[in-house]
Formats: sequence, C-alpha cells, structure tokens
Amino acid sequence: MAHQALDMKQTDAVEQISQILISAPLPREYQSIGHYYRVFCLKRRGEIEPARAGFQRLADWPGLPLKFRARAIHALGISYSERGLYDEAMPFFSAAAQAASPRYGDDLLTTVNAQLITAISMSVAGDHESSLRLLENLRPLVRMLAPHQLPRFMYANSLAVELGEVGQLEEAQRMAEIAVRSPYANLYSEYRETHAEILEKMRRASPSVVPGVAWPQPSSNVVTMPVAARPLVALEANVAGSPPARVIAYHGWQQPTPEQADALQEIFTSGDLEQMSIADKQMALLNVIYSDNVTHHTLDQLIATAAKVTAKAPAN
Repeated sequence: MAHQALDMKQTDAVEQISQILISAPLPREYQSIGHYYRVFCLKRRGEIEPARAGFQRLADWPGLPLKFRARAIHALGISYSERGLYDEAMPFFSAAAQAASPRYGDDLLTTVNAQLITAISMSVAGDHESSLRLLENLRPLVRMLAPHQLPRFMYANSLAVELGEVGQLEEAQRMAEIAVRSPYANLYSEYRETHAEILEKMRRASPSVVPGVAWPQPSSNVVTMPVAARPLVALEANVAGSPPARVIAYHGWQQPTPEQADALQEIFTSGDLEQMSIADKQMALLNVIYSDNVTHHTLDQLIATAAKVTAKAPAN
C-alpha cells in the first residue's frame, strides 16, 4: 500500500502507513521499512537535505532489508540527478544496481530503475544511440515487472523520447501514447510533454502544401511544362478564419514488425496472477484493449469471454 501510494504521489497516505509500520508491534524489519517510507515523505515535501541524510542512514542500516537499502541508495542518486548532477549521481546508481542484484537484495524494481536513470543520463549527455540500445536491452526485465505499473510507463516514456531523438517517430508515438493513456499521466506531466513534442516533430516532418509559391521564371535553356490551375477557394476560406480540418493519423494499414508488436506485451504466470491485485489485473486488461497493436480478433475474444463470465456470474 505504501509503495502504491508513493507512485500515486499520495504523500499523506504514505506518511500514515509509515507511522503504522513504525508503531505496530511487528518485527524490527517492518519498523525499518516504515522509516524508509517516512524519509521518502520528507523528500516529497521538499525537505531535500534532511531526506538525503535519511537515505544515507538507511543505506548503512543493517536492520533494513537489503532490498530497501538498495532503494535508499538509488534515492540518493536521484537526489543528485534531479539537480542535473549526473556525474555525482552515477556512482549511487551503480551501487544500487549491485545491491539489488540477485546475489544480494534481489530487487528487480531497483535494477530496472537504475538502468532507466542511466539511459536518461546518456540522453542528457547527447548519446541517444547508446541510450536507445540500453532501453531496448532492458525490455525483457520491464516485462517481468507486471505487478509494478509505474516503471513500465516510465520505460515507455523514456523509450519514446529516444526513438524520437533518432527519428523513429511512428514508433516513438506508439510508446508515448502508452504513457499518456496510463493512470499516472495526470500525475507525471513529462508523459504529456513527450507526447506533444513527438507530435510536433511529426508535424514538422510531414509534407505540406503552401499557397502562393512562386514558380521558377522561364529561362532560355529551361522548358516550362504547363501546369493546371488549382482552386484555392478552400484554402482562402481557411486563411480567412475558418477552423482547420481535424487531422487523422491512419495507422491501420501499417503492419507492425514482430518487435514492435511485442513492445510491452505481458506474459503472466500463475504466480504473477496470484500476486496481482484486482486493480493490477484491470490495468493489464486495459493495456491490451487500448494497445495500438490490438486487433479485431483479440477484442472479439475478450468480448466473447466477458459475455461467458457474465452469464455464469451468480445473481447477486
């Protein structure tokens, strides 16, 4: 609950849960985790220096499970990267990834987050090719984070940015739309900003017809072919103040490559399903329904299955 509230930026809820963990008659590791979330509340409330000191203590605290110590180290790196100090932040991310490795804390979430930040730092440095390669190599690990929704959308947004930087605008748009359709889009404004920037790049890259272009003047060695006059009534009416027509992007005829179609496809094991809450399962279904690569066949199967489940449901 604390982790989900943290992702949703519900700081008051996180603070209440942390107090319960600290005060409840539970083993000490639960109390230490409560202190971990309390320090995060300091950071969310803008108390950066006290939060940084708190994360440092947590990273060195033997009573805190190693998984959360890895997250505290990662948070220390974030406190520097958010100020643009990536050189100071990178050692913390490397240390966090090592602490979260299967040999130690075995925390896949921190491993993915550390790699995401590393890719972002490459992008800030202008090395978009390396950033894109790192993100693409990270895709199998992101798929394994089924119960954790936020990192998947952070990944989609970062991938959209890098695809846009290297000119793969259609793929970038698909990834950006995954992020802006997420339940976190209203909380993380960068998703909408990325989507808008990619649409602007696509607009600039699209050919357009401009009225009033002067044709080349005839010269002695150039034969000018006759050109049929084009009516400009509609264009002139538009310039005069009529609203422009809505632009519709047709993606239906574009067949995605296997890699694109498999971009964020989820493969859930029975163990994954047991760990997922109802909200997680609802979100997984929504991701399928609103995927850019969804087909009529897939939707038909979902509708038919839903109808069977509804028909068999008890009357109450």
